[in-house]
Amino acid sequence: VGGGATTLAWSHTVPNKALRMLVVGVTSEYTSTACQATGVTYGAQTMTLIQSTSITGASFECASLWYLVAPAVGTNTITVTLQNAVTSVAAGAVNLWNIKQAAPDASNISTNTAGTSTTSVTTLAANSTVVDVFADGNALGDLAPNSSQTERWTLDDPPSASGGMSSKLIPAAGATSMTWTGTTINRSADVAAAFAPGDTTPPTNVLSITSAAPAGSSY
Repeated sequence: VGGGATTLAWSHTVPNKALRMLVVGVTSEYTSTACQATGVTYGAQTMTLIQSTSITGASFECASLWYLVAPAVGTNTITVTLQNAVTSVAAGAVNLWNIKQAAPDASNISTNTAGTSTTSVTTLAANSTVVDVFADGNALGDLAPNSSQTERWTLDDPPSASGGMSSKLIPAAGATSMTWTGTTINRSADVAAAFAPGDTTPPTNVLSITSAAPAGSSY
């Protein structure tokens, strides 16, 4: 969803999946660092800020990432509240499931005054999911996440900025990075977070099936 105001709201549906997590990314452009989101809600549930960052240039680009453990199943309104009535703002949401029902294991930020930023984050568990939000000081153009990442959404922040979210699964615990590409990126800000998987306990029960042929038959 894109727009320009002190609040931004849209309808979002959370499916009925086990160990749910909702992640919201917000990007904006303004004349000062007072362009950050101050709060995000999903229906009656309040989301928690992971991290935020900003970068200066001709204007300021701001980015923030928010999470909610066990969001209510169904359709509700996501509402983002901003510090000021910023001219350019975009936001979107990502549903995750089979995620540890706690804060992200790790998070980090990065900025670049003259191009794309790259955010490094270290996952602590195998099969973690890393999610990022990226703010760009130019119109959308060919903005896209790195080929190792899955694009979740990209939007223009009219009149002169854009943003997006992406994710990727990290099979083995360790360091990874999130970055974006685009021929018109002039300055950027990025926030990334690593979410550990949920139920990783191997099954303890063994199913045993015994078959017997009736007397006088064979197979």
